[in-house]
Amino acid sequence: MREEVDRELAESEKADREKEARRNETEEQEKLEQDEKRRKTVERANCLEKTRVRREARVLPEPDDNEQHQVVRVRHLKLGTIKRKFDPDCSVLAVYDWVGSLCPQPEHFTLETVPSEVVYPDDKVSCITQMLYMREQEDALPLSKDDSRVALGVGGYSHEVSVDDTLSYTGSPENTLSTPDTDMPPFLMEGDDMPGQGNIHDHFATLNAKRRNAVDLLHSVKYVTVKRFVFHDLMEIYKDQDIVNYKLYARFEVETATGDGVLSEMYSLFWETFFGQALPRR
Repeated sequence: MREEVDRELAESEKADREKEARRNETEEQEKLEQDEKRRKTVERANCLEKTRVRREARVLPEPDDNEQHQVVRVRHLKLGTIKRKFDPDCSVLAVYDWVGSLCPQPEHFTLETVPSEVVYPDDKVSCITQMLYMREQEDALPLSKDDSRVALGVGGYSHEVSVDDTLSYTGSPENTLSTPDTDMPPFLMEGDDMPGQGNIHDHFATLNAKRRNAVDLLHSVKYVTVKRFVFHDLMEIYKDQDIVNYKLYARFEVETATGDGVLSEMYSLFWETFFGQALPRR
């Protein structure tokens, strides 16, 4: 009887040791995987930062106000609307360098007009007539639309685009795209990618109708700039009784971001200040 109890106890202890060994092995494996993941994350971040620094080193000096210049505006994926002065005779490569130097991500991107017309690095800045929109890509962009084999190497910008995907459409007058006088808010341009398949004529006809509606809508848009202490600025803005007839776009002073997130933050700051002043302190 005692031998049987000793045997069962020994088997139980063995099973516990094996279980402990498996748990330690699993924990060690998980630790190795986490360490490898962290190493790759740090390595990737360092690589992106090196690319950003290389781009920053290539950024051309900004012209003075009294020098020949053209203001280029870009809708950045992370920074919102940004703008800078450039020499009209320099290449768009200078714009790519500037945009890419502001933030490590995205690593590769295109700068595009509406609808999805890529502006290539070897184009002249003087060809830019409207806001550019930044689009993240997986690979580096060729320097020229005419030579898709020439891709930028270290510090490249965007994916290699097939020439056929970037040709302008020159169909009948009713399907010809017009360029609006004002910049389109990003939410109005959603869904305007060139169609991979299907009837391009129908796509452009629909797009034209959307752009005409968008231009009409822009007449009822008001842009405002406020300080971080928004209370007095908003009180001044809403003295205009017609403000309720406009869609409001706001940005904070010395900042470039705009959109619904900025608008929400502006109103939140206003009401925090309002209730902080209106409610009695305990």
